[in-house]
Amino acid sequence: MTITGAQVRDARSLLRRPRIKLASLSDIGVHLLRKIEAGERAVSSPSFERVRAALEAAGIEFDDKGHRVRMREGK
Repeated sequence: MTITGAQVRDARSLLRRPRIKLASLSDIGVHLLRKIEAGERAVSSPSFERVRAALEAAGIEFDDKGHRVRMREGK
């Protein structure tokens, strides 16, 4: 499933995580995270996948049909 930069931004907001924290958890720079959230980075990049993995580990679920994000039940 492909997610969008807007979903990354929404997921980070849902978790109430500052960019610097998510960037650190994803092992990328804050500047790169800004580009991902703005849609300026290819969704197939390894950096994008690290961000997605960090968000999913924190309990985020992505919905590819409506491009929504939500917390996984039980989190």
